[in-house]
Amino acid sequence: MDQKIVVRKIQPGEDEGVWKVAKTLSIFERYYFYYLTYKPSKTDALVAVYGERIVGCVIPGISTLAGEKIGSVDGIFVDRNVQGRGIGKMLLDAALSHFQEAKCKTLYYIVDRFNSSSWNMALHRGFIPFEFNEQFRVFGWKILFLWLAIGYHFEPGTFILRKTVQERQMVREVVEGWHFLIAWLVFSLIVLVSVTRLDDPLLGSIPLVLGVVGASIFTHELSHKLVAHSLGLKTVFKVWESGLVFSVLLALLGIGGYPSYGSTFIKQTDWPYNKKIKEMGLIYSVGPVISLVLASCFLALSYLANTGWPVTLGMVGFWVNFALALFNLIPIFPFTPFDGRKIFLWNKIAWSLLVIWPVVLVIFGK
Repeated sequence: MDQKIVVRKIQPGEDEGVWKVAKTLSIFERYYFYYLTYKPSKTDALVAVYGERIVGCVIPGISTLAGEKIGSVDGIFVDRNVQGRGIGKMLLDAALSHFQEAKCKTLYYIVDRFNSSSWNMALHRGFIPFEFNEQFRVFGWKILFLWLAIGYHFEPGTFILRKTVQERQMVREVVEGWHFLIAWLVFSLIVLVSVTRLDDPLLGSIPLVLGVVGASIFTHELSHKLVAHSLGLKTVFKVWESGLVFSVLLALLGIGGYPSYGSTFIKQTDWPYNKKIKEMGLIYSVGPVISLVLASCFLALSYLANTGWPVTLGMVGFWVNFALALFNLIPIFPFTPFDGRKIFLWNKIAWSLLVIWPVVLVIFGK
């Protein structure tokens, strides 16, 4: 690009230009960013303009929470044809300047950790992960008001980053074990709520469900960690708070389980997820493989056992691991934080074979 890119406030009649940017994204992303992110707050939008063409947009939302003016980056989207040229950084810097002029004391940014460009550029501008222990320390049980103010309840699979001028930025990272414990207990609750509607009283057995869910999650996430370690990478498991809340609500409404409990991430800062396609594919394909192996074993147990708790154990184990594998193989938005997108980009044949496996299991499971 030889012409200068200018970031400015959106002007009347420029909806079509923003829509053209959204159209360069995948079909679900375009409707999400345009209709759910841009349209409700378009008067506050900032756009990046190259020549006379809009090539990017950011929504710098400002609201009041607990008597304090806060700013939240509600979405940055850039024309896919010009991504990788620093436009996202320019939009984020413009949003930060907008917040400064508005005298916002605390800023929030919701981002998918796998979207390494957004994650890293936020960290380099003073944002830090705002984990659940810090959320409770600051807001107590009013934490849902924070989620409502910044739209986090609509973003399972993402994390809150925070930047404040009121206090010294402290990284108080919750140890990995606590993240796993929360994911285990809450996902077990989701399974219990889902299966207690069935007739078999053994399905409501708390020890049985705790054991199956714990083993299923642990082996799935541990496999990611071991493969990453073999490639010389350190990992960390992080729970998705909004995903767990969303999953519990779905279970209570009778819609069923949704395994959006968390994921294993590369720990190194600035590790380029979007450039390490092969490594990503190897690390994140092993989780669904393990879940499918377990689903196959549990299904076999349910057939080989005659009656009683082994049959129930087999069916609960089958459906838990089947759900883990199935959701982790969906490669499209809004499931991009799961494993499927990474596998699909790496090797479409491997992804296709993994998709065929659960189909075969369903046929035999009837």
